[in-house]
Amino acid sequence: MQKKILISVVFIIAIILCFAVQASAQTSADISFLTQAQINDLAQLYSKKLNKIKEKGSATKETLDLNNALKKYNVPDSIQLKLDDINSKSITWTANYNNIFVKSDQYKKNLLGLKLDGQQSSFNLSNFFSKILGYLQNFNPSKALAELVITPTRFVPIDNFGDNSLPVSFDWRNVGGRDYITPVRDQGNCGSCWAFATMASLEGNINAYYNNPNISQNLSEQDLISCGYPYNSLDKLGGCEGAYPDQIEKIFKSYLPNTGVTQENCFVYSGTDKKCSKCKTWQTQVWKTNNSYQSITPTIDNIKSALVNYGPVEVGMLVYDDFFAYTSGVYSHTINTLDGGHTVTIVGYGNDGNNVPYWIVKNSWGTNWGENGYFKIKMGDSSIDQRFAYVPGVPSYTTSYTKLCTDNDKDNYCYWGIGTKPTTGCPLSCASAKTEDCDDSNSSFHNGCGSRTDAVSCIKTNSGPNYSNAGTTTVIYNDGSRRSEKDFCRDSSTLYEWYCGSSGDPAGLLRSNPNYKCPKGCSNGACVK
Repeated sequence: MQKKILISVVFIIAIILCFAVQASAQTSADISFLTQAQINDLAQLYSKKLNKIKEKGSATKETLDLNNALKKYNVPDSIQLKLDDINSKSITWTANYNNIFVKSDQYKKNLLGLKLDGQQSSFNLSNFFSKILGYLQNFNPSKALAELVITPTRFVPIDNFGDNSLPVSFDWRNVGGRDYITPVRDQGNCGSCWAFATMASLEGNINAYYNNPNISQNLSEQDLISCGYPYNSLDKLGGCEGAYPDQIEKIFKSYLPNTGVTQENCFVYSGTDKKCSKCKTWQTQVWKTNNSYQSITPTIDNIKSALVNYGPVEVGMLVYDDFFAYTSGVYSHTINTLDGGHTVTIVGYGNDGNNVPYWIVKNSWGTNWGENGYFKIKMGDSSIDQRFAYVPGVPSYTTSYTKLCTDNDKDNYCYWGIGTKPTTGCPLSCASAKTEDCDDSNSSFHNGCGSRTDAVSCIKTNSGPNYSNAGTTTVIYNDGSRRSEKDFCRDSSTLYEWYCGSSGDPAGLLRSNPNYKCPKGCSNGACVK
């Protein structure tokens, strides 16, 4: 009887709150009625206009064509003016029509599932009762008590990384010509970005750890949403209402090591806070991690190093109102209207032609948004590298996978993905080498994706004079391996040649001294005699 009275009271309060929220909601132009074909048409016409203005300074015909299409599709002038305003302020990126920009303001805010400090959840009547029912149906006192006394998993911080050995650019979508990142997903109108970013990080981590981009796995985001901690559903832990950073960390710290996640076909994504209902055989198709998850102190150098050494990194960011219109380039916000927090996965980094350093990021808004579902963002912008950064521990499946070890470029250096070198299975050519080859498609690149600098001594075998025409030198490296290296010019502008001196460090002995300069120039990588 008391339970019925309680539910009735809650129901009445919920209705009052619902009306209050609806009454205070702001209205704005909504063009979500546009089809994808119409969106693509507008985007193409607007791109033509922007390109013509950039080329000629004006675009009379292109502007007329775009205006006719806007009128045909009933797009308000305010929408086009907003895009024009953003592009007038942005230098390194382009705003345009896409599948997210055309949505209503409320739809866009629903996508932002990273709860910020002091943020109040928007009230949703359907979700409210769904959580009430979920709590009553799934509450398990013994399980809840076990959660309270759970043994903490081992915390392994990554701090104080130097970037001296890091590559200038890096992208898990192209490591040695192979793509270790799984396809971009679409979270729909649900604040479950935190779940998609977690799965993107884990899926990429699995492929990178086993050095096998062909592992067929599409992990279930719905598993995290519905089964992560259903008995705490009144706590609004995760789900479509979003999650706080410490709640996301619990997934890495507890759920992935202790329970693990199943495949998508075992618990298909619905974009709702539905009851946990995985397939009966889920325990035979589950991925887990060990307890060495990484909580990284968020700095640019730390995230770079974690990315290269541990795989894709889940991070949080602030979303400003112009971000939804992102189409290409290196994003940096042009306006200060903050819409909320978002969770994404960093898969790489680089530097554009204007010397702007950026992150390469996988989003969860489908492939029709951004650069095929990805975006580049200026390092430091939108707090993307300042809030938190998590990487899962070592992955394992219910059936074992073999970690691949390769020497595809035949340079006597192995590549085995992230983690430690396997004790068996490596080619004889690199079985004794301890230094990992970070680019197994190019025999000129080794440790740190740069020319080798780990030599400890050199033995001249066919060098001849300093200005030799690609003479050879045997180099002994600190892992005991030996390689026959050629003397060659650093580049055609400086015309210096490699020279292996007494200290045994070829890279360190590229001389600026005229005695080491090719007097007659450089040809085919060697000094002309």
